Amino acid sequence: MSVFVLDRLKKPLMPCSEKRARLLLRRKRAVVHRLWPFTIRLKDRTHTTSQMQPVALKLDPGSKTTGVALVRVEDTAQGEVHHALHLAELSHRGQQVHQALRQRAGYRRRRRSANLRHRQPRFVHRRRSAGWLHPSLRSRIGNVLSWAIRYQRWAPVTRIEVERVKFDLALMQNPEISGVAYQRGELFGWELRSYLLEKFGRQCSYCGGRETAFELDHVVPKSRGGSDRASNLVLSCHECNAAKGDKTAAEWGYPEVEARAKAPLRDAAAVNAARYALGEALGVQGLPIGTWSGGRTRWNRDRFGIVRWGSRRGSPACYAHSAHHGTGAWPLPAHQRRWIRVPPWVSLAPQAHPGLFHRRPGACQRPRASLDSRHPCGASRGQVLWLVSRGECRWN
Repeated sequence: MSVFVLDRLKKPLMPCSEKRARLLLRRKRAVVHRLWPFTIRLKDRTHTTSQMQPVALKLDPGSKTTGVALVRVEDTAQGEVHHALHLAELSHRGQQVHQALRQRAGYRRRRRSANLRHRQPRFVHRRRSAGWLHPSLRSRIGNVLSWAIRYQRWAPVTRIEVERVKFDLALMQNPEISGVAYQRGELFGWELRSYLLEKFGRQCSYCGGRETAFELDHVVPKSRGGSDRASNLVLSCHECNAAKGDKTAAEWGYPEVEARAKAPLRDAAAVNAARYALGEALGVQGLPIGTWSGGRTRWNRDRFGIVRWGSRRGSPACYAHSAHHGTGAWPLPAHQRRWIRVPPWVSLAPQAHPGLFHRRPGACQRPRASLDSRHPCGASRGQVLWLVSRGECRWN
């Protein structure tokens, strides 16, 4: 990945390669400004005397993580070509904020019931302003906004592009839904309890008891993020419901009951709720804001053969017409381009190496080596990153 560069007045310049950063530090032309992300500051260069290129900040917002990519924009006869300079992944605290609010609500509820006389609830009289978002969603937006401001201090960002997607929750729950079924839902013609009685054959889902009073049990408890959807509710007798406690059905020894529950949709709902608010929050930076759809991202990923292995680091680079790693002589000919699956011990994330050099008393500065082994092609970690950036590694 590239190294961020500042001028002697701490204004952002174009990022450089790791090799060039080592040469500048060795020749005493630059000093280390910060370790993560690794940034150097030049002693003999200013922003006005430097040549700048357009740099775009691309964001792939998600419920738990957000992918970030800084790309250099090059105009060609076929259109824009984007060269990836920096890839990162932000982890959000939305779930922690949600748990803290639930804990605070419990403290307040106990204090009111223990120390105060009974009073009528007042939440009915309170109004929420237009555009109100839950604090956990505001935490995600604030996290992305703060990092967008930081990247503008480290790189000459000229525009921001955000992937704006909308998930079809009904289609995710039922892939065969169509037409008027969107308005009817799965409880059409049924009440919730009657629906569950017919679904589970009027017997306890755990012990199979029939001659008893049934209760509604959450397969994934609400204290652990479960919802009140019908797909998360089962029939249970009082004894089984009390014995299960705050465990999931699988943890209590009934994985077949949990298998009936459908995948939770809270992550998709969080992205849907915050997709417009994120663009509005980034708009105050005064930079042009572009938006892309999830279909455009998948189209570019298929065109260039980029496989997503559970990480959002490379997704933002797929928003535009091209996605290249590194700052070398790109674009390479088609026969030289090769996207490989990087092994787990090779990390393309900047947090994997806070500095470029090891510093030992009496030893010279040297590039940071691999973590525990070498690449199957015989290259060290730094060489692997360089080979991947140039598309010359043939291991897969």
